[in-house]
Amino acid sequence: MDFFYKFILPVSILEIIAASVGTYLFFKNKIKKPHTWVVYYLWLVIVVESYGFMVGLSKQTNYEYFGYLRDTFFEDGRWATNIFSALFTVLFIKYFLNFIKNIRERIIIQVLTLCYIVLALILFFDLENLQLPVIPTLLITGSLLLFITILLFLLNLLKIDQVIDLKTYFPLYVALGYLFFLLSTTPIDIYIKCIMI
Repeated sequence: MDFFYKFILPVSILEIIAASVGTYLFFKNKIKKPHTWVVYYLWLVIVVESYGFMVGLSKQTNYEYFGYLRDTFFEDGRWATNIFSALFTVLFIKYFLNFIKNIRERIIIQVLTLCYIVLALILFFDLENLQLPVIPTLLITGSLLLFITILLFLLNLLKIDQVIDLKTYFPLYVALGYLFFLLSTTPIDIYIKCIMI
């Protein structure tokens, strides 16, 4: 339980505060339509991490807590992580697509996203894939697709007049943060989770 109080609880509190502030601003109409996807993302992260905490706590306490998970498909949280990582990828692609004005680039990203969704559904129909720590094909294709989408967003940003006012342009911060997240975590996830298979 010490690990929970030192690491998980502070991060969870910050996530709940961020999602609550986003929701408050959403209802006060201070957040415009495309940015609501970020609020949805924050709440989805809280849901997924809560489930992951529930699964972890049940295993840690030998099913003293949440004993109904024992010997069920839901005993392991890997299926939720795999499904929601694919959902997060599509969610962020949809977010950045709102800021890409070039019709041809938008169509290319939409077609690639549709192919990604079809690939994810095919892989999810095999329940053994859902129990893997990570589905490497899905992780790599999703990361590449998001990387391409963010790069197209940044290139489109250079072509518009808003370059002058970048310090207040929220999607730029989201793009840079997510780009840093992708570049730092994807190789680590592939290495660590693939050697666990």
